[in-house]
Amino acid sequence: MHNLLDISILNSWILYNLDHHDKQIDRQRFIVAIVESLCAHDVTPNIPVAQQLADGHDVVCLEVKVERDCFVCSDRSADKRSSVGRKRTRYWCSACKVGYHLQCAQRLRHVTDQGLQKRWHIQQQE
Repeated sequence: MHNLLDISILNSWILYNLDHHDKQIDRQRFIVAIVESLCAHDVTPNIPVAQQLADGHDVVCLEVKVERDCFVCSDRSADKRSSVGRKRTRYWCSACKVGYHLQCAQRLRHVTDQGLQKRWHIQQQE
């Protein structure tokens, strides 16, 4: 993957220098300029920190670098070579303490166990 990125940056640098005969720069300065331009902008999606689901549970966006397994599509027991495997997300239900992707939310529903008075998520059958 890094090789693909290196080749892309090299090609971009060559094209830049071909287009800017009067302002040619060396490759290292070009890479530094790319990194600085990418770091200068906040690339965090503008999603509200908490959204309330229809049944009163909150969808919370976790701090940067904090992730949970998606309750719907993550499968730790799957073979590492399979396409299923472990799927991580930054969103979770604060009441039930389970993570899930926003696109997986429609496949969840909340259930209350009257004996335990505990709420949790279960997957709906498709």
